[in-house]
Amino acid sequence: MSSLKWLKELEIAIIEELFEQIDALASNIPNFENEDEANRAKALLDEALDLVKNEKNLTSKQIKIIEKNLAFLDSDREHQLSLEV
Repeated sequence: MSSLKWLKELEIAIIEELFEQIDALASNIPNFENEDEANRAKALLDEALDLVKNEKNLTSKQIKIIEKNLAFLDSDREHQLSLEV
């Protein structure tokens, strides 16, 4: 894949938040034709890193909410079972 095509695909993957595509592209970085392309790649990879970190934080918050809800449901179920006895 040419470096220009790689840059364009990475840019699209970032805009569309395609994490698997970002991972695939980041795992297969081409040789760049010039310093401008290399600088653009660095900027895009920095942006991709920020995007992935934000998604990780959001996912972590969602996991905590789900865990709280599960704990509540477990305790509520135990409470209901103790009332039935």
